[in-house]
Amino acid sequence: MAVLARRVRPDDWKPIGVDALEANAIKVVRSTDNRSVIAGPGAGKTELLAQRAAYLLQTGIAPPPRRILAISFKRDAATNLAARVRQRCHRSHAGRLDSMTFDAFAKSLVDRFGQALPERWRPRPDYELMFPNDTAFRGFLFQDVGTPPKAIGSYADLQAISIKTFERSLLVGSPLPVLGWPDPTVGQWAADRFWQSSLHEGKKTFLSFPMIGRLAELLLRVNPMARDALRLTYSHLFMDEFQDTTQIQYDLVRTIFLGTDAVITAVGDNKQQIMRWAMA
Repeated sequence: MAVLARRVRPDDWKPIGVDALEANAIKVVRSTDNRSVIAGPGAGKTELLAQRAAYLLQTGIAPPPRRILAISFKRDAATNLAARVRQRCHRSHAGRLDSMTFDAFAKSLVDRFGQALPERWRPRPDYELMFPNDTAFRGFLFQDVGTPPKAIGSYADLQAISIKTFERSLLVGSPLPVLGWPDPTVGQWAADRFWQSSLHEGKKTFLSFPMIGRLAELLLRVNPMARDALRLTYSHLFMDEFQDTTQIQYDLVRTIFLGTDAVITAVGDNKQQIMRWAMA
């Protein structure tokens, strides 16, 4: 398959590597506004994104040096999209697509800008990943965290918190408050203790991927220069498997792109929500 390095006029561009695209797919590929595509398995959602990337890059609608950010839930989906674009575009074009998972994207932000976080939320540069399970959270809540201050609540109040509620609603369920939780509930007090223990107590910082996602959103909120650098870098955003997007990931994307001229294309299948167990 021959791929061109030169720019193509939008009216002259044709799909690459496929015989044709159906009419609605062509409309999405050539669209200039935000689009959400819902289609079943095997319908060609990844191929649609690959063709749209080729169209935007080869026609200059995504003008250099600006780039396209494609974020997926699973690693194989991100790898697959990048490979398809390389097959359909000259390397000078394909090199301007950044295709990665949400977790990899958030981690790259924390690795690059994490030391600009407020001290309360700043991880050590050599932090390590952790993968806490229900047993770990149960041990923390019922043993490690201890008894809350009387002004906040009782140990019985602490025991009444379910493990899932602690992780999904209290620990990473909402954007992190810059100065910590004012007048915290028992649950918020316990969540803050988990954060501070993971970040600062012990020889190393230990973070889970959901925690990294929350730190990434916070650092962009408190560091407008980093946020604006991303806004200048990316003219278009692709969201693959959007049905598996978590609140953490949505909040991160929202903080970066809300109110900008970035054009978003989201594809997914709302009947394939297989990641509910992982907070999708």
